[in-house]
Amino acid sequence: MIRQSGRVLVPRAGVRSSRFVYIAVYIAVALFVCQLTTSFSLVDLLLYGKWVGKSGDKLTQSLNMIQIIIGIILFLRGFSKSNGFGAGEILALALACFLILTGLWSIDPDTTIRRGVLYLLFIAGMIGVANSVDDDEFMSVLRMICFVTAGASIFLLVVAPQYVTTPEGDFGGTPGHKNVFGPIMLIGALATLHAMRVNRRRLRFYILMLLLFSTATFIAKSATSLLGILICSSISFLAVLFRRGGGARALALLFFAVMLPLPIMIGLYPDMFLNILGKDPTLSGRTDLWALVMYYIAQRPMLGWGAMAFWSQSNPAADQISWTLGWAIPQAHNALLEMLLEVGSLGTIFFIFIFTRNIILAVRCLSTPAREVALSSLLCSIAIIIEGVSEQQLVDPTSFFVTFFFVTGFMCDKMIRLARRRRSPPHTLAHLRSMHRPCVAR
Repeated sequence: MIRQSGRVLVPRAGVRSSRFVYIAVYIAVALFVCQLTTSFSLVDLLLYGKWVGKSGDKLTQSLNMIQIIIGIILFLRGFSKSNGFGAGEILALALACFLILTGLWSIDPDTTIRRGVLYLLFIAGMIGVANSVDDDEFMSVLRMICFVTAGASIFLLVVAPQYVTTPEGDFGGTPGHKNVFGPIMLIGALATLHAMRVNRRRLRFYILMLLLFSTATFIAKSATSLLGILICSSISFLAVLFRRGGGARALALLFFAVMLPLPIMIGLYPDMFLNILGKDPTLSGRTDLWALVMYYIAQRPMLGWGAMAFWSQSNPAADQISWTLGWAIPQAHNALLEMLLEVGSLGTIFFIFIFTRNIILAVRCLSTPAREVALSSLLCSIAIIIEGVSEQQLVDPTSFFVTFFFVTGFMCDKMIRLARRRRSPPHTLAHLRSMHRPCVAR
């Protein structure tokens, strides 16, 4: 089934049996995405407060369990309404199973298997989300959750700054740290850009929302996320201009030609670019960390140390790195290095294959009626590359980028399969008979 969304047609992800079922699924998806984007952290702060080394409490544990249950329900419902799994969904499930398998050689098997099972359950939930709501509904939920997070963070900064600032005085929003808060604002910006392309009647409201996300990111001094918002907004604007044709298309091509040398300049003069962003050339000591991480990658190059296990408390190598650099280190602060460290070359190739496949699917999907979710999927991939320079990506199942990346990828995959079926000739009984009709000699 397809419906009209803005000016394009997008496929329905599932058949709705009643309005009650639709409302129930929508609430379930909202709760699932809320938990993935740490949106309940504000409630956690108000109930339990914040302290150094804080671990999970009853609220977060309960919400994690609710999230898993909702994910399984959405998965079962989506599977019952769809026509089987696509290649992308099978690959994602296989990736999660591979992460569990790394527990056989992990430095901390318990952590690897536990987090691998969590990754599998989250992937199942994302498959359920992609099969339960369409792209506009998913982006609407994501956008409003990020909007509430931004608004609540700025409000608390004014009335109760102790809840949204670190002991050093840095603004980290309700999540508590700019490295978490900044990417959430970037995801909110991507969802808002999607809405701006689909529904132009509320364009002014979406522009204000985009400014709110940018302002909150600027206050948090998350330069990488702010750069991601700027680049993704520029690409989205150029795409809209290009689609209009005529002089607007020529202007878009001109802007693209001007922006094209920027990545080359960044590669040739990274120090100057980092100084413009207000970052030191070592990325706050990350380059020293990367040198140590590469040493341990070389010790287990093929299979790694086990998914999500290297930085566990039971690994003396992780303690040695933290002691050498003088600060507690929870990750490699680089997406590629983190993958190589955890799952080795074999697992990294698996991640890169899925990532590249998502980009190819999004490019192919640009020629289908679901071109807006295709562009959003492409922008998400660009944002992951930008954020991946200094933070881990895709290996953590609770990451908001994992949600956006896989759900939009599943939607693009589904739309391409639907378009392929529509182009295939109808194999009716009369058509088959005509194909097998014997020839009669004249």
